[in-house]
Amino acid sequence: MPRYAAIDIGSNSTRLAVAEVEPGRGVRTLASDREVTRLGTSVFSQGLVSRDAMDHLCRVLQRFRGTVAQHHATGIRAVATSAVRDARNQDEFLRRATDAAGVPVEIISGIEEARLIHAGLQSVWPHPDQRLLIIDIGGGSAEAIVSESGRVTAAFSRPLGAVRLKELFLQADPPEAEDLDRLGGYID
Repeated sequence: MPRYAAIDIGSNSTRLAVAEVEPGRGVRTLASDREVTRLGTSVFSQGLVSRDAMDHLCRVLQRFRGTVAQHHATGIRAVATSAVRDARNQDEFLRRATDAAGVPVEIISGIEEARLIHAGLQSVWPHPDQRLLIIDIGGGSAEAIVSESGRVTAAFSRPLGAVRLKELFLQADPPEAEDLDRLGGYID
């Protein structure tokens, strides 16, 4: 049976899933892994993926690479999302991440991110005859997806992720009233 791997390089964490796909029987997860890599922290405050964050991510991707090889995946897709979309050092990031992962890392749009969120949700929680509103709040962006009869009918992505909002607006703990007002204005 075919085996596939997916690597999701998000603004807050990086995930791996390796699965076996059998037509008519669905997906069987063989391995999964997740590590907080916090790429967005430096991107949202300084515009760059920091050296430390990039080094940490590369170590994680090398570990994931070993897991993928161990499970003999025949296809791998590695994607980077919001923080890398915004980073000024994308070229260096892509070169280093691709070397560490052993497969090309691609930066996907917010709409492609929404499509993948929908596909993942449908694979584990199908609702083929219903209308759904799916909201995914990530580290750098939030995606809203309308699904009807198992198909995306509308989707959008906005820069409203938890790490982004914290870095831009919430420096004190507890937050100052004026910071909360600025945050509310940004969200509106």
